[in-house]
Amino acid sequence: MVNPIPYFARNIWGKWNIQGAVLVSLSMQIILIFAAPFRKRSRNTLLLSLLWFTYLVADVTANFCVGLISNKYGDKDTVSTIDDYLRAFWTPFLLLHLGGPDTITAFSLEDNELWRRHMLGLMVQVCLTGYVFLLTLPDNTLWIPTALVFMAGLIKFAERTRSLQLASLGNFRQSMVHDPDPGPNYAKLVDEFRSRLQAGLPAEIVTMPEISDEFTDTEPPNSAKLQPHIRRSDDIADLSDLKVMRGAYDYFNTFKGLIVDMIFSFEERSKSRTYLLGLTAVDALRVIEVELNLIYQSFYTKTTIIESWLGLSFRFVSISSVVAALVVFIYEQKTGCEPFDVKVTYILLYGAVALEVLSIFMFIFSDHSFALICTRTGMLAFKLATIFSWVLMLKRPKWTDHEVNKPEWFNNKSYKVLERFVLFRRWSETISGFNLMSYCLHKKKKWLD
Repeated sequence: MVNPIPYFARNIWGKWNIQGAVLVSLSMQIILIFAAPFRKRSRNTLLLSLLWFTYLVADVTANFCVGLISNKYGDKDTVSTIDDYLRAFWTPFLLLHLGGPDTITAFSLEDNELWRRHMLGLMVQVCLTGYVFLLTLPDNTLWIPTALVFMAGLIKFAERTRSLQLASLGNFRQSMVHDPDPGPNYAKLVDEFRSRLQAGLPAEIVTMPEISDEFTDTEPPNSAKLQPHIRRSDDIADLSDLKVMRGAYDYFNTFKGLIVDMIFSFEERSKSRTYLLGLTAVDALRVIEVELNLIYQSFYTKTTIIESWLGLSFRFVSISSVVAALVVFIYEQKTGCEPFDVKVTYILLYGAVALEVLSIFMFIFSDHSFALICTRTGMLAFKLATIFSWVLMLKRPKWTDHEVNKPEWFNNKSYKVLERFVLFRRWSETISGFNLMSYCLHKKKKWLD
């Protein structure tokens, strides 16, 4: 019987399967870190399909490659050649890849609910990586860079698992639950009232109307009553970029609980409406789009982890470990190694350093970082906000006039459309609409019924 797979194909796969899988895994990480931010900026079906495919295949490729390496060297009693040490050195890089880039941790909200599965995967992959590493001891001359990259990969994978856990709906809701307000102490109030009456002192209990009595759902609040100085020029942006970030971050912390169906008080609702009624339409749009972007970063990226001092400390350790591993490997003796394997190792090291540095730059220039700076007080925060304010200027809404040609009776009319450069968008700047007339007039295809 003829083998359907040619001999040369089997030979190539048997010789280069590990190298190819490692390079494909690195390529997936590069695609993810650049393509993931465009998920919120574009609605291009091809781009979203590429991102979805890469997101799913990236983890599979890394897991598959770890399995290849452990399977190849697991059957050996000893791993003694320098080339074996070099390939075992690639295993911790796959932990880095499984940790994923900072720009995407989940493709949908349901992915966050699978954080326990990722935790189990973390334990399994750490055990496999440690198993391959232990096979090379005690004669492994590359044990120092291997240990350094292993530590960085462990941190990255743990960051992703923790991000998924915090973004899961149950944990996200629990993080917003505060101690209940017991309300006024009526027993103490009555006792004090009686004691004043018995002492012959003037005392009176006055009932003040609540906000819910003043603004009910059946009677909308009077805009003039809430904010007497409402601006009339709705197409003018009056707020500075820093004030937009500060206001958006404040209301993001207040109303992000809407995602998990939390109920807010009339006071919070009234405060929000008062604030928005005092803004022009353009400024209100600027605040809302920053709020939505902050919500996106909280659920689909590692921003929540990195913004804390503990997260920044672990990130510093991770980057330092990868850089130190690169320096150690440069000065390490590589006699007896395959030249191509050495090149693959350098690609992995430089790629890991580049991805880490790029992730830090993306975090520095993200809305979350600007919001944290704007909410801080002090001269240092003010100087940082002033220095980086030019980035916020690039993200301002850009409007262009479009003329209406159809229908004919609507000629010579124009309207404004948001058309920012795609790199500076916070959202796709398009809203889907359903045309009922077109749906009723055009019959559906039979194969869709």
